[in-house]
Amino acid sequence: MNGHSAKNNMKKPLITIITAAWHVDGMPKVLESLKNQTYQNFHHIIINDNNPEIREWLKENNFFDEDPRTFVIDSHVRTHYYGGLVRNMGVIASFSYLHASLRDIDNEWVTFHDDDNAWTPDHLESMVETMNTVPFASMIGADMVMLGAVDKTYREERKCELRHCYCDLGSFLYKTKLFREYGYFFPHPHRKHKFDWELIEKFAKAEEGKVALTNKPTFLMNYKKK
Repeated sequence: MNGHSAKNNMKKPLITIITAAWHVDGMPKVLESLKNQTYQNFHHIIINDNNPEIREWLKENNFFDEDPRTFVIDSHVRTHYYGGLVRNMGVIASFSYLHASLRDIDNEWVTFHDDDNAWTPDHLESMVETMNTVPFASMIGADMVMLGAVDKTYREERKCELRHCYCDLGSFLYKTKLFREYGYFFPHPHRKHKFDWELIEKFAKAEEGKVALTNKPTFLMNYKKK
C-alpha cells in the first residue's frame, strides 16, 4: 500500500483497521480507500463473516499469503447480528497479532472500515492531527457525509455528535485499551445494528471529556434509507 507519510513532527500511533467482511463488491473499495490514505502507519484485519463468496475472493486475491500489514481471519460462524461476533474477534486479535515486546498500548488505536462505507484520503491523517492537538483524547470522531444508496444524488454532511444517526462506529478512532477496560460489543437479536451505538455511548460516558473531533467530513456513509 502506497501513500504519503504524515507530517514528521507528528507522533506515529499504530492504527488497527478492522473490516467485518460480508459484501464482496465492497471489499475492493475498502482496499482502495486504505491505499489512498495519506497516513499509512496502520495494520488491517479482515474477518470473513462466514460468507463463502468472501472466502473465495480472499483465496483468489492471495490474502492468505503472508503480508506484513494485512491479517485475515476466516470465520465459519455467523451470528447474523450485523457483524458483532467478527468485530469482537477483530478487536481481540488487535491485542495479539504483535509480540508483546513490540507493543505500545498507550499509542495504539482501533477503528472499523465496513465494506459499504468509505473514507476520504485524509481521514486517518486528520484523526492523527487531532490526536496530537488533543493528547488526552481517547476517542476521536470525524464528521459524516451521508451518500444515498438508492438516490445517488442525495448528499448530506452531518457534524459528529454523540447521538444516534449523527455518528457511526467507523467514524471514530478508539484507543485500543478502551476495549480491555470497558468490554466489547454485546450483539443481541433485539439490538440488531444498535449494539455499535451502545459501544460508542459506553466508551464516551466512561471517558467523559476525552472525546475529540476533527471537524472534517472525512467519513463517507452509504445511507441505505435514501
